[in-house]
Amino acid sequence: MKPVTRPVLLLDHAGRACSVSVVDPTGQVLAERIQPEPQRQAEELALMVRDCLQDAGLQVRDLAAIGCQRGPGSYTGLRIGAALAQGLALPYDLPLVGVGTLESMAYAHAMQVGVGSLAQGEGPTWWVPMIDARRDEVYTGLYSFEDTADLAYPNLKVWQDAEPCIPDKDLFLKIQGQKVYFLGDGVNKWHDTLSNIGYLEHWKETIFVFELKNISSMWFGLVMNYLNRGAFHHASAFVVDYRKPFFGAIFG
Repeated sequence: MKPVTRPVLLLDHAGRACSVSVVDPTGQVLAERIQPEPQRQAEELALMVRDCLQDAGLQVRDLAAIGCQRGPGSYTGLRIGAALAQGLALPYDLPLVGVGTLESMAYAHAMQVGVGSLAQGEGPTWWVPMIDARRDEVYTGLYSFEDTADLAYPNLKVWQDAEPCIPDKDLFLKIQGQKVYFLGDGVNKWHDTLSNIGYLEHWKETIFVFELKNISSMWFGLVMNYLNRGAFHHASAFVVDYRKPFFGAIFG
């Protein structure tokens, strides 16, 4: 893909809340809408897109690409967000970037706290997002950041992609004792498991982030890195990754 020279539209719709952002190639947020109330995607998401484009003085054809979440997450939220992104991208043949929901969570949090410098011995730091998958399960993955002086935005490295699991004391033992951020609405299950068996002391370098602020503009750099390496889809080929069948989907 040619260098991005026009704004990008971002949709965060896989969780309970949702947000929409228009961001220019330098990272400046031109417009943003945030809906903190849960499960309002069906009523609000398209209106939020309309309002953001109006605020930015743009039309859909003026965009370089559209970024949205591909899953896992709310069945309803994913379906609505993906359909809206596809419907906007198709008439103008815009690239559609689908980022993993857990990736977006890790990236958003890292942009808030900083990724440190591996070259200066400040890392590695691990990000472990967790989404409540109902019953005893969570969706979780393992992420860090790479030294990428040649890139404008930090590059997320995926060590373990999103998978459902039952959190027990042996989860992620390979990073025990290192600096770790556990974040998301599934962290309560993990924290309670460790607390109930007296195992919290084994995770002394751990920070538990139970309430994560994940707004679409915070993972703009993740979308840019996808675009720069050509990891995008034609809208007609975009597929949502629910990870579980509909009857087991979370939040929906």
